[in-house]
Amino acid sequence: MNVSLLPLLLALAGAGTQTGPAVAGYYRLVQEQDVASSLVLRPDGRFEYSLAAGALDERAEGRWSLADGLIVLATEPKPVPPP
Repeated sequence: MNVSLLPLLLALAGAGTQTGPAVAGYYRLVQEQDVASSLVLRPDGRFEYSLAAGALDERAEGRWSLADGLIVLATEPKPVPPP
């Protein structure tokens, strides 16, 4: 599985406030075996993300914005690492 796109999508910087229908929509990985994913960018600046790959399951939600031409995701609530 090529996950090089995840660091770009999961940048947690809070810069930028632009959102809009131009990039809002439903995104998913395609042509990957045993992987299910989705990224929903809503026009109101909210997002929902999920990834299931083998034994790995991830979910997040929060706010998104555009900063220097990149989509920036900020999770709400902020994730807490396991102890």
